[in-house]
Amino acid sequence: MAADPGYNAPMTRILIMCLAAAFALLAGSGCVVVTDNDLLFYEPGCVDSLDCEVGSTCFDVSYDNGSYIGYDTMCTDYCAFDSDCPGLGICESIDGSSVICWDTCTYSSDCYAGWGCWMLTTGDWTCLPE
Repeated sequence: MAADPGYNAPMTRILIMCLAAAFALLAGSGCVVVTDNDLLFYEPGCVDSLDCEVGSTCFDVSYDNGSYIGYDTMCTDYCAFDSDCPGLGICESIDGSSVICWDTCTYSSDCYAGWGCWMLTTGDWTCLPE
């Protein structure tokens, strides 16, 4: 049997090896799985508690600073004492809300976008929705 003059065995093998290597790289990289529970404690923007990291719950929070009412949602949890709160958090009821953990701050730049650093009547400073 005569060889086909248009057939190049070494080039075909190289092409097959390159395709196999590319497939192995793609298959070995795995999939990126998007999961819930990706919002951190004190982080705003949750829709429900499934959005929050384990151990925190999604709360509707608001703050009336006298000029307007700031509203948002936040991943946090109920507490009885400051020591129940992660980090340097404080345990407070703000504007009649549930007693929950709030993030402390020194400057508004310490807070998430759309939130500001406000002094409470207790003298504590915390991040509140603006």
